[in-house]
Amino acid sequence: MPKKANQKLRLLEVLKILQRYSDENHTLTVEEIQKKLSLAGMYAERKAIYDDLYALEEGGYDLLRTKGRGGGVRLLSRTYETAELKLLLDAVASSRFIPEDKSLRLMEKISSEASVYEGVSLKRHFYMGNKQKSLNEKVLYAVDTINEALNSQKMIEFLYSDRDLQKRLFYRHGGKIYAVSPWELTVFDNNYYLIAYDPETSDLRHFRVDKMEQVTVSARLAEGREKVGELNLNDYCSPVFGMFAGEKTAVTIRVPEKLAGVFLDRFGMDILLVPETEKEGFFHTTVPVIESPPFFGWLLSLGKDVRILFPETTREHYREALKQAADENA
Repeated sequence: MPKKANQKLRLLEVLKILQRYSDENHTLTVEEIQKKLSLAGMYAERKAIYDDLYALEEGGYDLLRTKGRGGGVRLLSRTYETAELKLLLDAVASSRFIPEDKSLRLMEKISSEASVYEGVSLKRHFYMGNKQKSLNEKVLYAVDTINEALNSQKMIEFLYSDRDLQKRLFYRHGGKIYAVSPWELTVFDNNYYLIAYDPETSDLRHFRVDKMEQVTVSARLAEGREKVGELNLNDYCSPVFGMFAGEKTAVTIRVPEKLAGVFLDRFGMDILLVPETEKEGFFHTTVPVIESPPFFGWLLSLGKDVRILFPETTREHYREALKQAADENA
């Protein structure tokens, strides 16, 4: 191999060694770097390694060099800080839509971004916080296919699955092939959803990606651009409960002051919280919602002091839902 090409390969190998075997708390000596290079089938004199370290510094890598007993070099600059890797690991572990074996594989890849020493610490805390992991092993392939369709502006076709009382898998509507135009992928309530335009209903629909089977890209061009427009996920998902579709309604709700944080967490920091003048310790707020059983259930979970003020139609629908639930459980 030409000398210049060998030097470039050696530089890359030195970088890999620093990334894998050094960090803020662990130093590598030049001799240790030489030994690890030899394991990769490369030989380098001390001066050549010093030249490589200088080249890495010139390239923007943050190296800390120390002299004397125990001296050496540490790589300080990394793509991810350890705390960031921990956040990513926790997100994967708790994600309901990623099957357990895929989660473990992803977590291995994420932890490999740290040094071997930090990696051991990260792996020690591997914990599957979500026991309701998806059983669909093909979910990542479905995501790839959906992204392919999004990039090529094509429709997709798929079967939509569910489970019966015996926990057996079956396809909805007798195995009907769904044909929709994909527009966005989003995480909602710890599930991964596809937001798509359905030409049959001329409206947007939501599909759990882990329930989509045999996903393929159609030859048909995507439809519904005039309906979807520039879809803003924050505006679109904020009023949605349980991914029920429907018309948005501005609902005014009276709430105890102690629940202010609950509403800010759910609807964002931009909503207006107006102290009640007629009822001390309460405020009212107007938020966009889509009327649905999950929305009414969420309101009920907040306690009897939470009350819908306007519009009257939503108040009436809420009363009807509560009465029906009470009658069914009488």
